[in-house]
Amino acid sequence: MEQIHSAFSLSHRITATVTDNGSNFVKAFKMFAPTEPNEEEEDEQDVVFTDMEELLGVGTTEGQFSLPPHFRSATAKCAALWTKASRSTVASEIVDEICGKKMIVPTSTRWNSFHDALSRISDNSAHDLNTLCARLDIRAPTEREHLFLKEYCSVLKPLTVALDILQGEDNCYYGVLLPTLETLMSRTLALSDGLSRMTANLPGVIVQAIKTRFAPVLESREALLAALTLPKFKVRWIGAAERREAARALLIAECRTLPHEEPAENKQREVATHSSASEADFFSFDEEEDATSFSADAEVLEYLRSGSELDVLNRFPRVRAVFMKYNTATPSSAPVERLFSLGASAVPVLVRLAEHRRNHYREVDTNSCYAFAPVITITHLATPKRYMTLSRGLAGRSISRTIHNHLFQLSDGPLFAVWTLLLLLVVVVVVVVVMVVLVVVVVVMMVVVVMVVVVVMVMMVVGMMVVVVVGMIMEVMVVVVVVVGMIMEVMMMVVWW
Repeated sequence: MEQIHSAFSLSHRITATVTDNGSNFVKAFKMFAPTEPNEEEEDEQDVVFTDMEELLGVGTTEGQFSLPPHFRSATAKCAALWTKASRSTVASEIVDEICGKKMIVPTSTRWNSFHDALSRISDNSAHDLNTLCARLDIRAPTEREHLFLKEYCSVLKPLTVALDILQGEDNCYYGVLLPTLETLMSRTLALSDGLSRMTANLPGVIVQAIKTRFAPVLESREALLAALTLPKFKVRWIGAAERREAARALLIAECRTLPHEEPAENKQREVATHSSASEADFFSFDEEEDATSFSADAEVLEYLRSGSELDVLNRFPRVRAVFMKYNTATPSSAPVERLFSLGASAVPVLVRLAEHRRNHYREVDTNSCYAFAPVITITHLATPKRYMTLSRGLAGRSISRTIHNHLFQLSDGPLFAVWTLLLLLVVVVVVVVVMVVLVVVVVVMMVVVVMVVVVVMVMMVVGMMVVVVVGMIMEVMVVVVVVVGMIMEVMMMVVWW
C-alpha cells in the first residue's frame, strides 16, 4: 500500500485510512503505525464477540444484563416463522394474505436486517400473529413476548438509523461520526422511561457499550474539529454550555495556527484590478493588513453564526482549511465495500460519482490544491492479476482527471495509446462491416430487379407467340370450313342434275 501511494504521489495527501475490523488490517496498522515521542504505548484489547442469545437465555439477573429468559424463545419462534415463509410459496402467500406484507429474513451481511425482520413481525397485532402461526402450524409468540419484541425494536431503532447514516454515501464525512454517536446515546437513554421491566436496562447497556467501543473517538480532538467544521452541525449537537465554549476555543486555536487567506471573491477582485502578475509584483508596497480582514477569532464566531449550507465555507478560508484537513476520512468502510461488490461495473460508477461530486462542489474550492469532498481513488495496476487498492485521500483539483490518471495512467502515455488504438481499430472494423453489408444488400436488390424484368419480358414474348399461333389456327379452320362448304354445294348441284 505504501509503494502504491508513493508511485502516484499520494503519501503527503492521505490523512487517514478507513478499514473494517479485519484482523489483518488491525495487526498491520498496529505494527506499522507511526509512534510519536513521549507517548505511552497502550495495547488495545482485541474485540471479543459474545453470543447474545446464549447469554440472555441463561435466565440469570447477575451482571449488567438483566433481560428475561424468554428472549431465546421469542427469537426462536420468529426464526421458525422466517424459515417457514422463505421456504414455502404457500406459506409466503398466507403471510401476504394475513399481514399484507412479505416477511424480511435477516442476513449476516446487512447490519440492520435483524432489527428490520423483528420490526416486520412486531408491527402486526398479537391476534394476527396467532392466526398466522396457527395456519402455518408453528408456535405463536405470547403477549409478553410480543411486547418484548416491540420494546426491543423501539430501543434499537435509533441505533439502526445511526448505522444507516454512518454507512451512507452522500454525506460520508468524518465529522458525522461524533454528532451521530452523541445523538444516538441521548436518544437511546430518552427511551428508558417508557419501557417495562423486561427491557428497562437495555438502553443503559447500549450506551455503555457505545462508550466502551468508541472511547477513543469520543475523546478525539480530530473528530471534534471535523464535526465543528461541518456547517450542518457546528456546535448545535453539544448540549452542555461548558463543552460548547471549549469546542469554540479549540476551533479558534486550530484556526490561529493557519495563515490567513483572502476569500475567493477578494482574490478575483484583486486579479481584475491588475493587468498582469508581473505588474502586480512591480507595484507591491509594504502596507498594514486591511482592517476588514477577519482574524481567527472573528472568523470562527462569524462562521458559527452562518448558515448550515456547505457553500458557506467559501467565506471562511481558515475554517475551510480545517474542514478539508479533518473531514477527508469516512466514518465507516461500508461505501468502499459496496464499491468493490459491484465487480466489473465499479469503474463506471466511480467515474460518475467523481463527476457528480466535482460538479456539486466546484464552487466551493476551485483554486485549492485539495479536493473539497472526500473522494475514493482507485489505483489500478496493469499486472496479470490486476490488484486494486482503495485509498481515502485528498485528491487533486480535478476529481475525474485524478481518477483517470490513477486508473489508466494517462501521464505515462503507452497504456492510453493502446486503448486509443484499440478503440480506433474497433471503429474502423465496424464501419467496414457496415459498408460491406450495405453493398451486398444493394447488389442483391439489383439482381432481384433484373430477374423480375427478365421474367416479365419472357412471359410477354410467350404470350405474343401464343396469340399468333391461335390466330393462324383460327384462319386455317376458316379456310377448311369454306372449302367444306364449297364441296357440299358442288355435291348438291350434282345430285340435282
